[in-house]
Amino acid sequence: IQPVSHVTLHDIAKAARVSVATASLAMNDNPRVALDTRIRIREIAKRLNYSPNAMARGLVSRRSAVVGLVIPSVRNPYFARVAESVERAVRAAGYNLLIATTDEDPQREREALRLLIGHRVEGLIVTSCSPGGAEFAGLPRDFPLVLLGRRIDGVGTDFLAVDHEHGAHEAVAHLLNGGYRRIALVTGPLQLSDARSRVEGYRRALAARGIAVDESLIVEGDFSDHSGQRAINLLLDRDPRPDAVFISNILMLQGALRVLNQRAIVVPDELAVIANDRSDWAELLRVPITTVEQPTDSMGSIAAEMLLRRIGNRGHVREAVELKPTLVIRDSSRPAARRAESQGLLAQAAEPHPHSLRD
Repeated sequence: IQPVSHVTLHDIAKAARVSVATASLAMNDNPRVALDTRIRIREIAKRLNYSPNAMARGLVSRRSAVVGLVIPSVRNPYFARVAESVERAVRAAGYNLLIATTDEDPQREREALRLLIGHRVEGLIVTSCSPGGAEFAGLPRDFPLVLLGRRIDGVGTDFLAVDHEHGAHEAVAHLLNGGYRRIALVTGPLQLSDARSRVEGYRRALAARGIAVDESLIVEGDFSDHSGQRAINLLLDRDPRPDAVFISNILMLQGALRVLNQRAIVVPDELAVIANDRSDWAELLRVPITTVEQPTDSMGSIAAEMLLRRIGNRGHVREAVELKPTLVIRDSSRPAARRAESQGLLAQAAEPHPHSLRD
């Protein structure tokens, strides 16, 4: 029987004088780490007889080598991609990942946290649906925790998010530049920081052009398909209707498009559409949807690296990282002038040619 190695990835990192995250990347031959550093770290691991077997390490060190991820849903493509990226990164570091979903329900979030702590996870990455953070009150003060995507006032921990205010501002500014003026916004729950940030970006873009905000064009949803349907129906019943809409996630976009199809509303001829988040199917529609895309792969891997640093050094300075989203312009937000021009051409084509009329 081979003896179990007592050496951990933290030992390798300490010997090499690098972070745990760097040691993990080097052990997996990740090109983000310089080649000479990778070679040096792997030589140290070999010299110390490092074994990446997580179960063996747990038996010896009484550590679980497991971390937890709490997200609203894996049905949402955004969270599915983030979860995949986190799992890939922590597995590379020799950890296993437990995932719990909350369906944006604070009670389910509390239950998920209790469940994961009961499984002795060494740290947590959480996209919280709790506005007050009471769910975290029972955690030890120095427990490794990374809040992902949503800030919670009063919870002092590592934080990683996307600049949603910037993304919403860019989306609305793009529509304004295209000639649209009655621009609607379908938000997420306004008790959540990411939803409030998008509203701020929306307001800021309109204010920069001297356009007063019509509060009736801001409709609160809950990030679900059903709320997207409800919101777009409300907006289409406004008089006058909006001429463009920014929808805060892909599931609400899905519901909105279902209603637009049922009501025979042509995009963008009758309503320009931009959505937050990337979706493969949104790109494949007859009229591809303009999207504000978040760097989900980077978010997952960076969140994992932040958590690993916290696990390796609980006294480490708190980190706050904010990434920029990217506006990807497609046909659903075609400029209003081009839209009007195309409508005029269609109308001309529908009229009988004067020389074809009988006497």
